[in-house]
Amino acid sequence: MIRLKLSILFLGLFLFMRCEKEPNPQVSDYQYFPIAVGQYQIYEVTDINYTISSDPIYSKYFLKEQISESYENQASEKIYKIERFKRQTNAQSWKIDSVWTTQILTNKVVRTENNVDIIKLFFPIQTAQFWNKNELNSFEVQKISYQDKGKDFKIDGKVYLNTVSVMIKNDSSLLSKNKNFEVYAPLFGMIYQENTNLAYCQTTPACVGKGLIEYGREQKVKLVEMGLEK
Repeated sequence: MIRLKLSILFLGLFLFMRCEKEPNPQVSDYQYFPIAVGQYQIYEVTDINYTISSDPIYSKYFLKEQISESYENQASEKIYKIERFKRQTNAQSWKIDSVWTTQILTNKVVRTENNVDIIKLFFPIQTAQFWNKNELNSFEVQKISYQDKGKDFKIDGKVYLNTVSVMIKNDSSLLSKNKNFEVYAPLFGMIYQENTNLAYCQTTPACVGKGLIEYGREQKVKLVEMGLEK
């Protein structure tokens, strides 16, 4: 179940998280990426790793992202510092994993992950809107797009209204499956992420097209808690 420790800043979240389907309210594009000093989000991450020589390996951990401070760069743009923590169970203490940053600019959200600038969202949010997520770094062009704007998305019995999906990769064939996407909800930010990268058996003609996994990884990330700490 999603547990929300809400301050006044997050009281509006109830307007977007209902178990009954209601008409979607009008929301600003910027509400899909809420950000404030002290804000935190906790995600449950499940991983399945496949190899041809052994059974699948299952693992689970929790990831906490917290906005610890904000400052301005030389262009007077506000930058938010994100401290990322990990733990295997709820009984354990959080351990620092990494520090990232993010910016919300006029027409995009830029997140610096492991010293690489990535355009996470592009405004305005419109279905079939394409942009190059690597425009600000030296990696090859990777065009991503919005899908399913305004649709409901259900996680553990909770329904988020008016969500939008960011399709990062969706390539499937008899030989492989590569599907990576994120789902955002107003006032919650990213609520779900799925990364699937699998290679199917092709060592013999008999196994081709059977969906037998030779190696790869499946990862699912879902929001389990959000709040504000001072």
